[in-house]
Formats: sequence, C-alpha cells, structure tokens
Amino acid sequence: MDVPSEFRGADAGIVAELSRVRTDLDALGPEIVALLMAQGYFLADFFVKLTMPELLPVVASAGSRYAGVLAPTWPPAHAAVAAANANREATCSRLAGAQRRVGLLGRVPSAPWRWWYRGMLLLASAPVVSLGAMLLASLAVGAYVIVAWAAR
Repeated sequence: MDVPSEFRGADAGIVAELSRVRTDLDALGPEIVALLMAQGYFLADFFVKLTMPELLPVVASAGSRYAGVLAPTWPPAHAAVAAANANREATCSRLAGAQRRVGLLGRVPSAPWRWWYRGMLLLASAPVVSLGAMLLASLAVGAYVIVAWAAR
C-alpha cells in the first residue's frame, strides 16, 4: 500500500533516532513526547489500514484510504512531524540527547540540583532498607529460637 508523503510521519533518519529513545522512567521534553505520539499516530493509522481492512468502510481503491474521512488529520501530529522534518539536524541532536540515560531513576539533574536528587533517592529507599533490616532481624531471631529449641 502506497502512503502519501504527508501521512508517513517523520523522516527515516529521525525515526531511526526516535527508535533509540528510552521512554521508561526518563523525563522527556514536550517536543520529543509530541514527536513520539505523532509517529505512533501515523504508524497506528497505517497498520490498521494494512492489517485490518475489514474495519474500514468499503473503499473503491487502496489510494482512497488516505482521502476524505479516512485521512489521518490530527493537527498536533502533523505539526510535530512538520517541525521535526523542517529541522532534521536539530531534532536528531535532541533525540540523541534523549537517548542517554544516567542514574538509577532516570536522568540525574544538573550539578546544582544533584544533591536534591540524591536526597530524594535516599529518602525513597529508607523504607525498603528498614524493612529489609527488620526481615533479617526476624529471621535471625527465628533461627536462634529454632536452634535453642533443638538443643534442649
């Protein structure tokens, strides 16, 4: 199925960079989030038309799948893709920056805020550490009681 260029999404080079962006636990900028959603919108439209034609109304030809009411017309998706394709090098540079992952819970902030990040990480891990210590202590007491009972 031939897809008109305005409904293909981002440029192939941008898509290659976009595929390397980790979306788990990372704080991404709004332009990257918009581009991820836009590319997903165009891909979902394409794959529904390709693999589930029974969901579409009867159309005269494959070319009419992108005409009239069947054309993907979500304005934010078109705007995000147009902005990314217009500034290909800058977009690829931003996406390369979004690919880097530093730290246990996503991106570590810049130097002035690093102390805050580490403090929050320590505060968040305190309950887990204390529960682990209590579990080990109860296991040690249980083992002592069993050994003392068996020794009688």
